[in-house]
Amino acid sequence: EESSRLAAGDWEDLQDDMFDVANIANFGERVDDPQASDGRAARIPGKKSAWSVKIPIYGHLAGKWHCYVVARCEARTNTGAAFSVGLYDKETGATIGTTAVTIEKLQDGKYHPCDLGIRDLRPSMIFYFEPPADEDAVDAIYVDRMFFVPAKRELAISADTEPLEVLTSSSSLMFLPRLAVSP
Repeated sequence: EESSRLAAGDWEDLQDDMFDVANIANFGERVDDPQASDGRAARIPGKKSAWSVKIPIYGHLAGKWHCYVVARCEARTNTGAAFSVGLYDKETGATIGTTAVTIEKLQDGKYHPCDLGIRDLRPSMIFYFEPPADEDAVDAIYVDRMFFVPAKRELAISADTEPLEVLTSSSSLMFLPRLAVSP
């Protein structure tokens, strides 16, 4: 397995400024975060179970993509649920699927890519983030960004994908974990 960088055109990146954030301190807000790839993140308190951060599927993302969220967690315990990510279709009113992310994956307080699997996306869909509603376990989760890789490429991300590599594009500076890519 060969490790390589994805070229800027081989993936799509959605930063926190493209998220729909409740912007209410008790539900969700954008905050400065020096650990985030662009210095800002969506912060979601762990005490409420609400879809306070939603990521719309923009038209250019229609189709099959391997989906990832880059997040971190401020936890008060070492085990359990950090948050779940769901994919909801507003047109049909159905949840397509959810992915649970554990505190164990994020307990070091650093950002990590979380694999959400391959999804057939449509503009009527949104990803939503739901904390565990347990402030004794999770103080807050921080969502830096989501990135999408066309499903035709196989991609392997594991806990040892650090350090981050810097990729540049014409519009911004992006940080992407070192990825193992198979054509």
